[in-house]
Amino acid sequence: MLDRSQRLHEIFFEDRGVDPKKLVTLKIFDYLIPNGEINHAKFERSVSVAGNLDVSKTQYLKDIGKIDAKFNLYGLNFTLDAYKNIEYHGAFPADEIPNQLNSGFGLIWDGSGIETCDGAFGNYL
Repeated sequence: MLDRSQRLHEIFFEDRGVDPKKLVTLKIFDYLIPNGEINHAKFERSVSVAGNLDVSKTQYLKDIGKIDAKFNLYGLNFTLDAYKNIEYHGAFPADEIPNQLNSGFGLIWDGSGIETCDGAFGNYL
């Protein structure tokens, strides 16, 4: 049986009597912050987006220049440097990104534009 994380393995499957030898942990969501230390967020009127920034996948990014807000972008495949309201911060490993996201609001969005989540990933949201 496959499980997503070691923690899920321990607190869900083993506690319910599933034989650990029958479990394989994928370790795909084990993003623990060392020592539980995080940088405290400060209020800022900005939006942070982290992930794959390729506009063929995140098509809505081509329209964020129309929004009167500052956007902090983190991730690979960034190509929209012409927008004045975007500040690109680079890409970070998954276990380091929480310490980079220390101001503003986070955005979970996927779609072809800024009006609605659509497409395969947008409909999933």
